Parts: sequence; structure tokens; C-alpha cells
Amino acid sequence: MRALFLAAVALPAIAAPQWQLPLDVRNHRSADMAFLRLAPRSHTLGQDGSYLSVSLVGANEFHKIGPIDEDAETWWLNAEYGWRIRGGTGLFVSLPLVWRSGGVMDPIISWWHAAVISSPDPIREATPRGRAHVEFPGAGPFGSAFNIGDTTVGASRAVGPALFRVAVKLPTGNAPSLTGSGAADAGAALDYRAQLAPAWTLDLNGAVVLQGRATRMTGTRRSVYSSAVSLTYRQSSRDAWTIQWNAEQYPTRTGDPGLDIDHRVMSFGYQRRMGRDSVLQLYFSENGDFFRFPGGPTVGPDFTVGASIVRRQ
Repeated sequence: MRALFLAAVALPAIAAPQWQLPLDVRNHRSADMAFLRLAPRSHTLGQDGSYLSVSLVGANEFHKIGPIDEDAETWWLNAEYGWRIRGGTGLFVSLPLVWRSGGVMDPIISWWHAAVISSPDPIREATPRGRAHVEFPGAGPFGSAFNIGDTTVGASRAVGPALFRVAVKLPTGNAPSLTGSGAADAGAALDYRAQLAPAWTLDLNGAVVLQGRATRMTGTRRSVYSSAVSLTYRQSSRDAWTIQWNAEQYPTRTGDPGLDIDHRVMSFGYQRRMGRDSVLQLYFSENGDFFRFPGGPTVGPDFTVGASIVRRQ
């Protein structure tokens, strides 16, 4: 993954702004979401002015192996505002609202496993639906929750065809309910965009985060890296399709080999240009249930759906 990121910087940069964006996706497993991650943001701010991004993401997670019992559905309503202060430098702030419950996606996912990917999960089918329970070695149990999450503030700087960002996550969430880690994190990211062909765009993201010690989870890793690769096909002046790969190191050491590996998900998205200044994204993400191959998706929610709209001003 890191080699791909370094190799691709030799590709030619885009010659003019493009309206499509990388997907506003990260790994939405509850334990991962408690920490700072810098999801792709290539060219979001544009050349002037400001932007407002509003996203709604629902993730249904299900892991039941030994001491691991993660069975819940969590929704994040997140607002992010960014504005330019001078030249290529901007500031941004984001705040999520987090709601965890038994959810509504259990029967939909059962149908998905059986009818679409032809891989029914007997453990899921034998588990009562509508549970809100998250527990794994060194953390939990956590149940239902409704609370604001951790606030992120940061700055960005255009560096040629790339965008450099730094950010700090503030512990405004509630660690006892797993809507935050209870500690501050700091990170830096580099986003890069290249035009592969007239209708094809490649976006790359690489980040490093220094994690504060979580108050309700043990074994917090001091530092983690994350990355994303987004390939977008622009079907028309208003429609585009994106496939995106997100990978990040596990945030805590649990001692379980099933969790202490890189967490990777694959996402598929549709983008629609809404007028001159707005972009709508619709997407879903899958973990290893769908793509089983060496080095493929691993730990993540069983199924994630999301929608976001970005309006530049």
C-alpha cells in the first residue's frame, strides 16, 4: 500500500480542477471511530472561498469470536466546515453526532449475505436481532448511546498538486459509551490527485496519527498509519463512479489475531454533481465477507452505507 502511494506521485497532476471527490469514507467500526483518522479530502476546498460537508453514515458491525462480541448498528451525522484564510492555506472543523442501537439493517444484511454474495452467516442468523453490544479484549461492554462525538480541528495547505493537512481531535465525546476515546489525538496527512485519462482520476491519501491513551480501552497504540486509494470514472459532466480502498492499522492491541491486523474495507460509490458548486456522494462499504483474497478487506463493519453532500462557496 505504501509502495503504491510513493510510486503514484510520479504520475502527472491534473491540469484543471475536477468536480468529483474521493469518497468521504473511513473504517466505521466503533472502536476505530473513537480515534482520529484523516479520510481523503483531495481538492475539497478548491481555489477560493469555503465548503460545508454534511454526511450520514450507518454501520452494522458483527464480530462474535471468543471474547469478541461486537453486534450493534451505529449512525454518525457529521458536519465539517472549511474555509481559506490566505493563499493555499485553509482551516477546518468537524463534529459528529453518534447514535448506537440495535438498528434496522439486520434483516437487510441477512438477505444480502444469502441472495447477493451467497455466503450466509450461520452465527449471525443464530443471534437475536436488534442487539447493541460492543465488547472485545480490553474494552467494554458498551451498549446503546446517543451523544456528540470527538471534535476535530485542523489546517490544510496546498503544495503543488498535493494537499497537506494537520489535525487535532479533542475529547468532546463520551468515552464510557464509546462515542470518543477520552483522549486527544494529533495527525498529519498528504492527499494527491492525478489524471490517468480524460475520464479517470486517481486520488491517494496517506496519514500518520499519534493516538492519546484511551480511557476505556486498553493497549492503545502510540502511532498508526492509514491510507486510501480512490479510482473514479467520470461517466458524464454530472455523474461519476468510484471504487475506494481504505486501510489503517488497528488502534488498540487486544491480543486477538483477528483484530490485531490492518483494518481494511472496500467501498463503491456514485457521485452526482448538483449544480455548479455541490457534489452528492452515495456509497457502501464491505469488509472481508465479500472480497476474500490474500491481502483483501479484513476487519470492519459487516456493512456500511453512507451519503454526503459537499457544497463549495
